[in-house]
Amino acid sequence: MKKRILLLTFFIFLSFEALANKPKASEVVEFEGSSLISFNSWKNEQVIINRNAIARIKNWLYFVKKGSVLETVDPVTKEKINLSAVSLEEKASRIKRTEGYLKQLEKDLEIAEELSFEDYLAVYVSHLGKNKEKLKLLAAKLSEEEIVELLLYIQRQGGAAGLGGGERAENTGMTQSILNY
Repeated sequence: MKKRILLLTFFIFLSFEALANKPKASEVVEFEGSSLISFNSWKNEQVIINRNAIARIKNWLYFVKKGSVLETVDPVTKEKINLSAVSLEEKASRIKRTEGYLKQLEKDLEIAEELSFEDYLAVYVSHLGKNKEKLKLLAAKLSEEEIVELLLYIQRQGGAAGLGGGERAENTGMTQSILNY
C-alpha cells in the first residue's frame, strides 16, 4: 500500500512539475500551425519528456515484476504481450532488456539536463531553415540572456563580420544523442 501511495505521489509531482514548467505564453509563438519556443522552454521540454519516459518504464517494471499485470505493451518493442502466456525466461529477458532501456533513458535525462544554448541552435533552430519570418518571431521570444548567448556563439564561430576571433565550438556529443533520441 505504501508503494502505491508513493507511486501516486510521484505521478502527481510529475503532473504539477509539467504544469509549472509549461512554457509561458510569452515564450511560445505559433507559426503556421507549429510552436516556436525559447531555449529555456525547449530545454525544460526535453527534461520533462525524459523524466516522464523514465517514470513510465519504472512503473512498467514495478508492475510486471510484481506480477499484477497480465496484458501489457512492451515499452521497448511496443508489441502487445500477454504475460500469463509467456515463459518465465521470456519474461525475465523482457525485464532485463527494459532495464537496459531504462539505463539509456537515465543517460538521456542527464544529457537533457546539460543541454546548452549551442545545442538549441544546432538541434532546434537549425531545423527552422532560413525562413526569415520564423526566425524573426523566434528572435522576439529570446530573453536578453539568450541573445547574449547567441552573440557569443557567433563570435566563437568567427562569423558576423568578424565580431569574434574564433575557435569553432566543439560538439560535446549531446547534439548527436538528442538527434538520435
